[in-house]
Amino acid sequence: MNASELAEQKRREDFLRAYKIPFNLADPFSWPYPHRVAFFAAVGSTVSFYFHNLYFKRPLYFGSIPASAAIATVTALAYGAGLLREHHCRTRDAVLEHYISLHPEDFDRFCTSLFNSPMDITESSDAVLIEERRRKMLERLQARHLQNPPPINTLRNEAVEPKEVEELQNQAKLLLSDPHATVDLAFLEKIESALSLLPSVFSFKSRQQQKKPADTLSEGKKVAAVVEGATVITRSKDAKTVSNLTGDKLRLDGMDGEDIAMMHLTNSTVIVPFKASTVHLKEVTNSTVILAPVHSSVMIRDCSGLTVVAAAQQIRIHNSCNIHLYIAVRGAVIIEDCDGIEVAPYRVSGIKLEWDNSSWKEVKDFNWLTVEKPNPHWKVMDEQSWQTFDLNCT
Repeated sequence: MNASELAEQKRREDFLRAYKIPFNLADPFSWPYPHRVAFFAAVGSTVSFYFHNLYFKRPLYFGSIPASAAIATVTALAYGAGLLREHHCRTRDAVLEHYISLHPEDFDRFCTSLFNSPMDITESSDAVLIEERRRKMLERLQARHLQNPPPINTLRNEAVEPKEVEELQNQAKLLLSDPHATVDLAFLEKIESALSLLPSVFSFKSRQQQKKPADTLSEGKKVAAVVEGATVITRSKDAKTVSNLTGDKLRLDGMDGEDIAMMHLTNSTVIVPFKASTVHLKEVTNSTVILAPVHSSVMIRDCSGLTVVAAAQQIRIHNSCNIHLYIAVRGAVIIEDCDGIEVAPYRVSGIKLEWDNSSWKEVKDFNWLTVEKPNPHWKVMDEQSWQTFDLNCT
């Protein structure tokens, strides 16, 4: 890693670290950049005016009117500079983050150089680094698995040796325990192929009942109404997938920290009462998804007529339309190639958020960068139509 890459990395880390400091009115360093810069400019100008009169042995009130005007001017200029810096950093970081999400392979060399560079870090920072690398590895594997899902019919025809899985698991533990280790792409592919061949812990699907000779005509109509694509729920060690659900209501039970993927849902309602790690929604139509607070992010792609009730770190929507969001976010709501997005605050009976939900109506659209005109792709939902949802409904 050259000097320019190190400088850019340090600049971004310093900005993100400072931006995530909890707001405290008594601590100016936790204020937003415009207020912080304006405060220190005003204090510095006032102190300079005081020592100026003290040096020339003048009363404190001497020249107070022009000095006040000068202090106000300096404060306003400092506030403007803070706004400019915050806007520049936010815009640049948003563009970089979006590019990284689209082309993660371009940053493999950058991440490898970062892991191999010698750093003097404490034990706590080592733990944070290991946890961050583990999370990124799991998200990357999950993203690849969703892009190229293995056929469900072939999972039982192929097999993976338990000894091979155990060896891969031991290698992964050694890799995660060493903060200076290099992530090998070939090793990631081995893990991905092994995960795709592992048998599901359980799977079940709705089947058509075999007709008896004495079946009536009405029963025959019921059988004909069953959809051809069977509802499938599979569960592996770290993820749970729901697919091919039509005209049904499902309560998806599980353990906190599991990843969830929902694909090919139509006219259905899915309730997730546990705290998932990451939720992926793809090709969901005219359905409702009610989620307990999510640890990481919610990804929505190729959906329409969807109602999502979610509280997460970040919500991303790609190539979707007519989406109703009842949300709470710590980070941001990011949309791209979307239309008809409506947002409202997250309201679920029996759930109280641990943070202030003030960013639910701050939507960032990569297809609408101007701020001079209102964005036609999203809007705040009419307050009279806001709803309160319940995770206990069956």
